[in-house]
Amino acid sequence: MAAPVVNPPTPYTTLIPGGFFPGKMIRIQGYVPMHGQRFDVNLQSGAGGEIAGEDVGLHASVRLTEGYIARNSFQGGCWQEELGEGGLPIQLGQRFEFLLLCETYEYKIAVNGQHFCSFPPRIPYNRLTHLMIEGDVQLELIAWEGSGASAPPMNGPPQYGAPVPPPQYTPQQTFVQQAPPPPPGAYQGQGYYRY
Repeated sequence: MAAPVVNPPTPYTTLIPGGFFPGKMIRIQGYVPMHGQRFDVNLQSGAGGEIAGEDVGLHASVRLTEGYIARNSFQGGCWQEELGEGGLPIQLGQRFEFLLLCETYEYKIAVNGQHFCSFPPRIPYNRLTHLMIEGDVQLELIAWEGSGASAPPMNGPPQYGAPVPPPQYTPQQTFVQQAPPPPPGAYQGQGYYRY
C-alpha cells in the first residue's frame, strides 16, 4: 500500500495508488477554517475531472454554510441527480476525518468514525483513477487502506464476484481534535475534543 500523504496543498489531485476497488478505503484528515464555505472531494476518471470533461464517479461537496454534504456524479458532460440528506457532521473551525470506502455495489462515506451515507456506483469503480480535493480545507493526511495488492483490470466492466471484506470502518487511532491557536491576547485555557 502507498505511503500516506502528509499536509498536502489544496487543491490536491493524485492518482489513486493501485486503483479504486472493493475493499479499498481512502482516509482524509483535515481542518476546516472558520471562514470556510465549502470543500469538495471527488473520485474521478482523470486528473482534470469535470472541468476537463472527465467523469466524476463521486462528488462529495461539504457545504459548510448550507449545512449538508451534497453527493453527485458527473457523466457524459452533465451533472446527475444530487443527493443531500443526512445533515452536516463537519463543523467550521474543527478537525475531521472523512473515509471513502469502495464496496462492490456502493461507495460508503463515514465522517469522524460514524457511517454517514452510501452512494450508488453510477460510474464503475474500475474507471475511477484519481482523487481530487479542493476548496476551504486544510489537509493534514491522506492514506490508502484496504485489502488486495492491486486493482482489477481497468479495461473492462467491473468484475462482480464474491464480496471482498472491507477494512475496519473506524479510525486507526484515537483522533484528538485540538482547537487552533488563539489570536494574540485571547484567553488560552485548555480545551480538546476527542472523537
